[in-house]
Amino acid sequence: MNHEPSGNTEVPSSGVASQEMWPFHMIGAPEDVLVPRGKACQEICSLLGKFVPERGEISFGGVAYVLPALAGVSVADVGTVSLPVREEMAAKLETTGNYQGNATWVFPSYLVQIQNSEWVGGIVTLCTVIAEKFGYKDVALQPVLSKVMLYGPRGKVEKQQMPGGERCVATLEVHLPSEHLGGTLMVYKEDGLNTTRYEFDRTNNTAAFRPHYVAIAPGAFYSVEEVKSGYRLVVVYSLYLPPEATIGKASMKQMQLEFANAIAKLSDENADDLRSADEIEMLALILSKSTTKTQLQAGALCDVDRDRVALIKDANRLLPPGKQLKLYLAHLRSSDQKKAIDVSWYSPSGEMMSSGELVLSAK
Repeated sequence: MNHEPSGNTEVPSSGVASQEMWPFHMIGAPEDVLVPRGKACQEICSLLGKFVPERGEISFGGVAYVLPALAGVSVADVGTVSLPVREEMAAKLETTGNYQGNATWVFPSYLVQIQNSEWVGGIVTLCTVIAEKFGYKDVALQPVLSKVMLYGPRGKVEKQQMPGGERCVATLEVHLPSEHLGGTLMVYKEDGLNTTRYEFDRTNNTAAFRPHYVAIAPGAFYSVEEVKSGYRLVVVYSLYLPPEATIGKASMKQMQLEFANAIAKLSDENADDLRSADEIEMLALILSKSTTKTQLQAGALCDVDRDRVALIKDANRLLPPGKQLKLYLAHLRSSDQKKAIDVSWYSPSGEMMSSGELVLSAK
């Protein structure tokens, strides 16, 4: 983050050369606690250190008791889908759906109709439960039918990130009554190691008689294990905040105001006529999770990185354009053969902006 990227920016250094590849070892001793220059930068760092997003649950689910057993799913050119899905019905669906590989087919919302009015009302009721779980009390989330998915034998989904969007609170997957083995939905916790497994109560023999649901937060990673036999049919909704609802929660508003005030102070400090170009303050946040060059955009960030960028963007909106931070993503490449660090600057959307060197010199 900066007001303008620079192709040749000097940063403070102790002047002591290091044989380590990690560039920040060149500044200070291992036991030192480094702080940025300037009161505004220090205040921003303090706020980020206190920032704990109220994320609620990453995922949760169970038997959808508020939904009728049959949704009355109708697919164009196929008609009403009988449940549990058998081979004959699956063959008809496969000729209509968009094949995604790994024995999975997708039916976009424009090909699908939900004929049971009780199902529609049940989804609305379920949304109130989901809203509270995700930290939005007394908010009526708006469900939008996204697609229907069919998993056949050997059908699976490799580990990937749940998509989101502006004002999207969660993705709701409703597993319709089916007889199948395998196909467990796994949602990965923030540490990337532990998972929550959703087996749709096959062990209790209710999977063939009642719908089950899983709500997943945007940005969470998930996968679907291979279906060993049978067919799995899933209705997918995107759940959005209504237009009149505020995106942030009450406690977040105070954090955004404090953060906006600190950004304004930083802008005022940088506007000081007595400051040289080298004295302009720059904030740099090291990403907590590794990412590839092809994923170098704000939309690919997850967990604390995504939350911090969202906080900065929300605070920016409270300020006039002249005082807002300009956000960039930087790709740094260091070498023990030279004191300069190669750096490439990207926009939040991943567009290459400029490249140059960060020169480490003693001051």
